[in-house]
Amino acid sequence: MNAKITLTNTFGAYFVKTDRLPCGKNESRPFVFNLNLCDLHVCDNDTDGFAEFNLKAVENLIVGNTTNLKVQFYHQNGEEILGVLTSVTNLVVKEEIIKVRVTNLNTGHCEESTFKLIVNPLPIANSLQELMGFDPNNDGISEYFDTSNIESAVLGNQKNMTVSFFDSGGSQLPCPLPNPFTNTIKNQETLTVRVTNNLTSCYAETTLVLKTTSQPIIKNPCTKYTCDEGGGFGIFDLSDLTSEIIGNQSGLKIMYFDDKGNSLPSPLPNLFENTQSRSQTIKVRVENELNSLCSSETSFDLVVNDLPVVNINKVYSLCELEASVFISVDESLDSYTWQFQNTYIVSNSSKANLTSTGKYTLIVGKIQNDIYCENRFEFEVVRSVRPTIKEIKYQELSDNNFIEIIPSAEGNLEYSIDGINYQQSNYFSSVQEGIYIAYMRDKKGCGQDWKEVTIIDYPKFFTPNNDGFNDLWQIKSSAKYPNSKIAIFDRYGKLIAELSANNSGWDGSFNGSALPADDYWFKAKFNDKINFSGHFSLKR
Repeated sequence: MNAKITLTNTFGAYFVKTDRLPCGKNESRPFVFNLNLCDLHVCDNDTDGFAEFNLKAVENLIVGNTTNLKVQFYHQNGEEILGVLTSVTNLVVKEEIIKVRVTNLNTGHCEESTFKLIVNPLPIANSLQELMGFDPNNDGISEYFDTSNIESAVLGNQKNMTVSFFDSGGSQLPCPLPNPFTNTIKNQETLTVRVTNNLTSCYAETTLVLKTTSQPIIKNPCTKYTCDEGGGFGIFDLSDLTSEIIGNQSGLKIMYFDDKGNSLPSPLPNLFENTQSRSQTIKVRVENELNSLCSSETSFDLVVNDLPVVNINKVYSLCELEASVFISVDESLDSYTWQFQNTYIVSNSSKANLTSTGKYTLIVGKIQNDIYCENRFEFEVVRSVRPTIKEIKYQELSDNNFIEIIPSAEGNLEYSIDGINYQQSNYFSSVQEGIYIAYMRDKKGCGQDWKEVTIIDYPKFFTPNNDGFNDLWQIKSSAKYPNSKIAIFDRYGKLIAELSANNSGWDGSFNGSALPADDYWFKAKFNDKINFSGHFSLKR
């Protein structure tokens, strides 16, 4: 039959009430002994399934005040339990059935019953990580211990458990712990955390260590400077940055960000190139490695110095038989070095008198923001020969008159046909009729040459309306030929006017009367070789 079980606590062990079993031949005799026994429960403190039970308490429960009873206990294997009943170890792991026989020494009557020795496993108190609390004023006390996850961490997946807390003196603390929690022992405090099985009252314990962490003490780094290596970027020496920020402190984590909050390599490389041109602000966050809430922030700037600049030409010319060329640059810099084909020729002077042709280098330096930056300028000194014009090519009396100046030798030359406006090309197109001076000069000032050229042509129309523009018709190039003659005719061949070299031009009249707008013809004779004719329009 099934035993009815009732849980009670007697003599420090748990007893479960169970039905009695009569002894062999006396089964029919009435029950006269107290064999309404309970199972014994103890906690498995060493987790091996074995424990010590106090059977003496069971014996006392049976005997009571009676003196004529003999109580015997038997292991599950039938072996009688002899010796000290206060410390009996189960022979079957975790749970053993114990038989008890009670005999009345006066009558010989006996009764038998059974109960169990049950070894209950301990709950698991999972290990807990140290809790770190931010100590803003370094007094060893923190009000910032986050205890919100302690119970779930110590229990894991276990159910029907109770968690309780005790301070270092054994006094029980509120459960759950206040969150946030404030330590009472400076710098480090250890609490005991107990997990109790609600069904068996067995418990296990672990510790919770509370440590305070102080805010990192940091210094603001000074502004870092470097020289421009192109485009406003340069290499900064940050090898001492960590010690500059935190000194000899340890246990700190340093993180770097740009001014938009984007993460930068942490730590920054010893040789770091700025990622923003010319100047950049680097933000710094220093955290306590044990508690990221304990942090300090600062920033520093990276500044790229401009390189020193001087105004110097790429090419200088030594003209004809000149002995040297003199060069002078800005005098406000800190150092100057002139090199000719990698040989120092002048040092620490902003001026140089150069006598040899070839490639030169000027190295200039300036101290700015306590660092020295230098720049290099390469140039060349060339020997120039005074330019000469070999010939002038031109075309006249056409729709595209031109002048082309041909030099005797190639050089660094420029050209003009008015002495004012010079151009790179030696070809001038769409040239109007007239007398020109064709110029050719060396760009570096090594002299010039010129020749006169006359482009013979004539105006295709004129407007004699006294507005001051194009009021007279004349062939300008005729002025070069003193004996030139120009005859003008109407469409019927009638001679209207004659012009000489010193005549200002025809005003469009005949015998004092203005002639009508029409086409007119001319014949021009400048000399025996230059004779031509054509027609033009008079417009009113």
